[in-house]
Amino acid sequence: VPVAGNCDEDEDSDNLILPEDKILWSLTVCTLISVFFIYLLKSWYHWEAVKREFSHPVRVNFFCTPWVTCLILTIAVPPMIAKSVHPFFWCIFMAPLFALELKIYGQWIFGGPKRLSKVANPATHLCVVGNFVGSLLAARMGWKEPAKFFWAVGLVHYILLLVTPYQRLPTKKTLPKELHPVYFLFISVPATASWAWETILGEFDTMSRISYSIALFFYASLIFILREQIAPPESTENL
Repeated sequence: VPVAGNCDEDEDSDNLILPEDKILWSLTVCTLISVFFIYLLKSWYHWEAVKREFSHPVRVNFFCTPWVTCLILTIAVPPMIAKSVHPFFWCIFMAPLFALELKIYGQWIFGGPKRLSKVANPATHLCVVGNFVGSLLAARMGWKEPAKFFWAVGLVHYILLLVTPYQRLPTKKTLPKELHPVYFLFISVPATASWAWETILGEFDTMSRISYSIALFFYASLIFILREQIAPPESTENL
């Protein structure tokens, strides 16, 4: 039986990767490519519909999803496929994401009909989480300064997202039920921020613990709200 202390770290990590992980990763890549080409066809045949989606306050955030997914798949690439990732991939995936953020964040900050106080919803976290995922990948490649830059940008806009919903009027329309799964982003954003900051500094320091604690708090809050929603209504019958 091999002793763990006598094995190199790379060999240990390779042993932790199961064949199923490679299959799952490959299936995810194939699914992403399929969705990408389907949307290209939609853009070709229904360009006006795509333009309406790009102008929609909720749907525009989902244009960030493919690039965030590419970053996550790059982070999760199995060692049996690639031992290391070339920084070129980070640049390719972050460039369109950064361009989208410049557009969306500009509309949030500089007013107009799409300012954040009018369009804030859980889906807006999709743009923010991309900063932390990109920061995490940059830190893993040794690019500490770009990692800190995108982490700082993500932090500023995450704070704005937390504050803005409290300033909205009670009469503002709520998120449709079919989009309720995006509430998980309340957990993923601070959790990814914690992981990215730990990777940048190389230790689980105070900032990482604060971000992790925020994620735990939102996790508990979502469970509490979910229990309230699925609980049977109380009987109003007079006894």
